[in-house]
Amino acid sequence: MEQQLPSSQLVEQLSSITGEHTSLVTLLIPSTTKDITSYSQMINSELTTASNVKNRQNRNQIVQSLKSIQEELKHYRSVPENGLALFASSALLSLNNQSCV
Repeated sequence: MEQQLPSSQLVEQLSSITGEHTSLVTLLIPSTTKDITSYSQMINSELTTASNVKNRQNRNQIVQSLKSIQEELKHYRSVPENGLALFASSALLSLNNQSCV
């Protein structure tokens, strides 16, 4: 797992990133949640639903973001005491270069 940043530094770092808003995936898991596997199953369901997106580029970005969230969830066995917030999107790095962040 990556190093955790204080929220103010994280917001500052993320504010400089540009990308397509349609591919932003947000997963918020409250601290009261005991079973994290139900959220993994929900992401699997969303991956199936994402195949219905008509625009190929949007569909690929959404699938990439969902898979990124899915991979990150594998690092957690339980929800941290303050809950868990995961964000993934396809970011525009340069004119024709995108990456999932």
